[in-house]
Amino acid sequence: SIRNNHGYLGNKSKLWQNGIKSPLYVRWGDNYKSKDVERLVTITDVFPTLLEIAGISIPINNKQLDGRSFKPYLEHEEATLTPREAIFAQWYPMWEKNQWQPLSTEQKAELEFNRQRLTWISDNYKLLLNPKNAPGTPERMDNVVLIDRRADPLESTNIASAKPDLVDEIIVKMKSWFDGILAAEHSFIAPEFVIGLNERKVSQINAYGPSKVVGAVNNSHRLQGFDDLGEYVEYNLKIKNPGNYQVVANTGDSNLKDVKVRLTCNSRRSEQTLKNSDRQEIGTIDLYEGSHTMRIEILENPDGGTFGR
Repeated sequence: SIRNNHGYLGNKSKLWQNGIKSPLYVRWGDNYKSKDVERLVTITDVFPTLLEIAGISIPINNKQLDGRSFKPYLEHEEATLTPREAIFAQWYPMWEKNQWQPLSTEQKAELEFNRQRLTWISDNYKLLLNPKNAPGTPERMDNVVLIDRRADPLESTNIASAKPDLVDEIIVKMKSWFDGILAAEHSFIAPEFVIGLNERKVSQINAYGPSKVVGAVNNSHRLQGFDDLGEYVEYNLKIKNPGNYQVVANTGDSNLKDVKVRLTCNSRRSEQTLKNSDRQEIGTIDLYEGSHTMRIEILENPDGGTFGR
């Protein structure tokens, strides 16, 4: 009740207004005069806006940005930009077994549009597909809720039955967007951790960002579930600064005493018996510039402990 003191529906990560809406405050000395702008922007618009203000062009070979600059809004020129439309997804699909696991090519191909939790938003309307119910949410019609954002900012009434043509039009836009993501070569790929960028001596690999898991369970902010011999996780690495690297893990909040693991990368192997420590050395590997796959595998686990961070 303290965080949600404005009456909006839902909560963090959900598609109702309380999970999506955030005010944006922009201040730049004497360059901008105070004004409220009631126009939709998204977080993807912030970067293009800063680039335009700074006079920086995007490189020709850069991937296309999702956002657009809203610099005219800051200069009280709202009419120069066409109204914004945006699509948001709930942070994970509730029906998946584990929302944090790496998604294989086969699993990506099996994703169905009509099962997704998505919302399309404009300045005037908002359509929610398969929204998760929350206290006070209106009843769905064929798994769809349509909101008149101008007349109903608290999202109390589903007007989908009164505007079937608009619902169909928005669904077509959403499906086209979703199909485009599935068709994109780089979508749903596991992260590639950059090592030694700008000559850095220390680089971080998040344990919960593996490219492949066998037996382990990937969860929010940590990797867990190493309990059988032969189970392993792999990570994609991009080496910018070649050299000899010491690999250190944070296992301080785990139960890994006496667990033996093998670290493999670039044809180099290192074995280590672990303990519960915030700074547990796993091994040392020599890395040349380019892409690598690093694997950590369970060799012995007498007590069935689980990996920490």
